Amino acid sequence: MALAREIQRDAITGNPLHVDFYEVSMTEKIRVEVPIVLVGESPAVERGDGMLLHMLDSIEIECLPGDLLNTIQVDVSALDEVDQAIYVRDLKVPPSVTFLSDSDEMIVKVEHARAEEEVEEVLEEIPAEVEVISERKAEEEEAVEEE
Repeated sequence: MALAREIQRDAITGNPLHVDFYEVSMTEKIRVEVPIVLVGESPAVERGDGMLLHMLDSIEIECLPGDLLNTIQVDVSALDEVDQAIYVRDLKVPPSVTFLSDSDEMIVKVEHARAEEEVEEVLEEIPAEVEVISERKAEEEEAVEEE
């Protein structure tokens, strides 16, 4: 038995060019990074109450090669209110799979969406900062030209 460790692909066509395999024993546990896939829609996000923050893209697990997972799906449809979150400890996986990541690590959270007025205030502050930087840069350029 073997697992594909690394697959090199052609940059243009995406066709595989080379594959590195890793021989595994079916009786020894292995450690792998498994991608996290979000499924469903959060009611709080659909209503416009908040925005979904995806904090963790993958999680490290330990299991026998026969129990290996391709992905871990996280259903976000349970996130009905702002400030609700899903943590590693909330994931449902077979008992033969052990999480090596911290159980208190946050995977996804519904955060307050900034009000439009707050965003406009932030955008109004940016040109003033850019103007100050432009003036400072112009002064530095003049000093260099004088030298």
